[in-house]
Amino acid sequence: MALRLGASYEKLFLFLFLLLISYSILPINVFSNGKHYRKIKDIVPQQLINDGSFPPPSDPPDGKLEKYAVCIGVTEYAGSSLSFSDDDALSWRDYLEEHGYEVIYLIGYVTSYDVDMTLRTLLSKEDGDDWVAIIYAGHGYYDVDSGVSAIVLSDNVCLTEEYFDDFDDSLDSDHVFYFFDACYMGGMRILGDKTTRYVALASDEYHLAYEDPELGHGVFTHYFLIDGIIRRGYVYMEDAFNNAFYWCTTSQWSMYPVEADGNPSTYFTLYEISGGEHGYPEIDALAFGELND
Repeated sequence: MALRLGASYEKLFLFLFLLLISYSILPINVFSNGKHYRKIKDIVPQQLINDGSFPPPSDPPDGKLEKYAVCIGVTEYAGSSLSFSDDDALSWRDYLEEHGYEVIYLIGYVTSYDVDMTLRTLLSKEDGDDWVAIIYAGHGYYDVDSGVSAIVLSDNVCLTEEYFDDFDDSLDSDHVFYFFDACYMGGMRILGDKTTRYVALASDEYHLAYEDPELGHGVFTHYFLIDGIIRRGYVYMEDAFNNAFYWCTTSQWSMYPVEADGNPSTYFTLYEISGGEHGYPEIDALAFGELND
């Protein structure tokens, strides 16, 4: 004798079956709530590039302050694309251009060759009294065997912390800002060893970084640049980082941003400030909750 389940049980089984199917077809870097994490999952990079073979510094100060920036936002990857890395890069581009930077930006499909040639172009422009900013948003990778952090490009090639350290050694500039919004970026702290560097990272070597469609940006970029620098008006990068750290660690993302400040006794800025600017705007008097309603 056949046993027929009630209609409610049939609907329940159908719901569970459809739920299982939906999870099985989600992209590998997307959670069911729409939030993306910025790491390559189950993909082994084709190559890790550690040595950039950059030329030694060669351009002493010329007595004129110029500002240069490279903004990279990679969205296109094999099987695990991102949605807002390009928006991160473009927002940084707009902000830096407003403050006098000549910006080269790379967004969408960006290869390791593209990045390498762009950094070499920057080296040909800057000299000893210029200011430099390097911005990256995209996937990150931590190589367990070598213990290095790396950015991942669209051609599935990684540029490691050692590559960027090699690049940094080639810079003439004595005022350099690095910003990496990606997973597993902790190794990039090596770039903050010099007293004239400031490095802001969305993650250490072990934690993820996220992007959120409700924010329209990477979470770290949002709370560092959009909410911290632009909305709250922070001038000092240390303050912008503290704002991002607070929101990234006390919210649903459970991120762990880190910074490397080459000279903790001096605040780091992205442009020259007047004597009246102190990095603490009037809206600081408002509560965090009021600003984020």
